[in-house]
Amino acid sequence: MTSSVSIITPSYNNLTGLIRLLASLEKLSWPKDKLHVYICNDGSTDDTQQYFESQEYSFKVVVLSLKKNSGPARARNLGLEKVDSDLVLFLDSDVEVAPDLIERHVELYSDPDVVAVRGENQSLGGASKSKWRRYLDSDLRGPRRNFHKNGTTRIDYSEVNTNNFSVRTAILENGLMFDENIIHYGGEDMIFAYEISKMKLGSIIYQPNAVTFHQQ
Repeated sequence: MTSSVSIITPSYNNLTGLIRLLASLEKLSWPKDKLHVYICNDGSTDDTQQYFESQEYSFKVVVLSLKKNSGPARARNLGLEKVDSDLVLFLDSDVEVAPDLIERHVELYSDPDVVAVRGENQSLGGASKSKWRRYLDSDLRGPRRNFHKNGTTRIDYSEVNTNNFSVRTAILENGLMFDENIIHYGGEDMIFAYEISKMKLGSIIYQPNAVTFHQQ
């Protein structure tokens, strides 16, 4: 049976990035009738809501809007309150996706011990990348380091980043949400992963073949 997948993407005044993201989602090889996209509009003052309400895609797109900017944790929770799928995939609004992104996430869930999967994020730009972006893309940091050194794929909550991160929806039934006391970008994803690890329901796995690309 093909899993249904909900993508949750928080965004604040990044209409251009969202347009690029959804254009890349159109190229996904995953069945579009098994895909729902929730754009969690975090009080944007651009035309995010109006734009996407006037567009048509081959998958379902729902715009959920907050009246004021409240931070990524509240925005993501807005999506979590609505999802009805087997898996939830969190993507940032400034990425584009590889066509096989969802398959690479889903294949790891054939192991019942897996409750969450962190994918890989790389930079667009090739030779034009800055020194800092080349470092970010190197094997010197994050779960890549241990994976390339000894093949380790099981990761700690501290190595989770929700710019490309999926979870079994079943674990949300325990009331798992993002901490809305964190109103800035950064840290809320690690705490979310920490709460997953405390449940002791299974493992968080690194999937280097599930790739998104950071927009330059």
